[in-house]
Amino acid sequence: MQNTAPGRLVPGHIARSLRTESGSAMFLALVTVMALVWANSPLSESYFELWHQEVGFDVGPAGMHMNLHHWINDGLMVIFFFVVGLEVRQEFAHGSLRDRSRAQLAAMAGVAGVALPALVYVFVVSVSGGSGLGGWGAVVGTDTAFMLGALAIVGPRLSGQLRVFLLTLTVVDDFLAVSIIGIVYSDQIKLVPLSIALACLIGLWGLGRSRQWNAAPYVILVIVMWFATVSSGVHASLAGMLAGLLIPAYPTQRQEVVAARQFFRDFWQSPSAASARSVGRGLARGISVNERMHEVLRRPTALLVVPIFALANAGVDLRGGLLADSFGSSVTWGVIAGLVLGKLVGIGVATLLAVRMGLGRLPEGVGMGSVFGGAALSGMGGPYPRFLDTGCDYAAVGSVAARRAS
Repeated sequence: MQNTAPGRLVPGHIARSLRTESGSAMFLALVTVMALVWANSPLSESYFELWHQEVGFDVGPAGMHMNLHHWINDGLMVIFFFVVGLEVRQEFAHGSLRDRSRAQLAAMAGVAGVALPALVYVFVVSVSGGSGLGGWGAVVGTDTAFMLGALAIVGPRLSGQLRVFLLTLTVVDDFLAVSIIGIVYSDQIKLVPLSIALACLIGLWGLGRSRQWNAAPYVILVIVMWFATVSSGVHASLAGMLAGLLIPAYPTQRQEVVAARQFFRDFWQSPSAASARSVGRGLARGISVNERMHEVLRRPTALLVVPIFALANAGVDLRGGLLADSFGSSVTWGVIAGLVLGKLVGIGVATLLAVRMGLGRLPEGVGMGSVFGGAALSGMGGPYPRFLDTGCDYAAVGSVAARRAS
């Protein structure tokens, strides 16, 4: 009996660990290693064939068909960016970002974190001969999922207010990066689907202004907007993030708690399906739709969506001298310098100057050392998939930019 008890405790201990932010981050790191090993093993062909499998559906005359890699990057990851948007909106509503100067500081850091890496890339490539200048789009983004995972591992004691600051600046970072990539590297933006997506955004804003408490109308509009955004040629993660920012968040009002208590009394006195339904509706009214969506989505996002994304994107075949050849390319050194040096200096120095000039305030308990550490983590470049519908495989924007530059 004593020998078997520890074995029975192992699955439960693992499950509890995965529910923590650091545990899910370690799981993400494990999946990333698995993807690299798989892509460089004798079974590497099966790895790449898996993500190129076509998956789709048809509903009458309409439908959508994409390869599995595209479904993950433009489908599943939209949920991740939607959750990011939800969390930032909560901070604006009743968190640290209620202070305008703190939100302003994060926004300025985000802009600098896009601009300086691009300038560093252009400088490095120009010094090396100028071949591949158009590849600067590879360094403007941050991989938010990996950055937050790394923060949870290396700085768990700092991952409260610092996490909010970094999350806010990456919203600005990702918005600018996806917009730049869409404008510069896309030739096939479709205006009709894009107009539908914009109309959905306006609809979400209207629902929020009316304090609609039911989640169903929001979900329907978000799904329609996702279809329209993918069809338009704009990367869907941008739509997910904007949608999350538009889902209303607000503190629970005292009168809603009192009303819910009355529903409970009615159910206690006369239990029935109708009174039970009233209790559920009463409780839902008391909590913002933003917080309810966030509570439902945050754990599946951390334990399923992000690891699947890592499995599909982290596998790079480094055999055949590819790694050695890449270090002889000015584009490679431009990307390294842009992400490692550009992000660190751009975010860190912009934050320092803004604070010194009185243009913004850091969150409570966050010092410049923590900011520079977070800026270094932001150097994890965003593997934004290519969203140009050219009939080719969906590759990283860096590859597209480098090819377009030649």
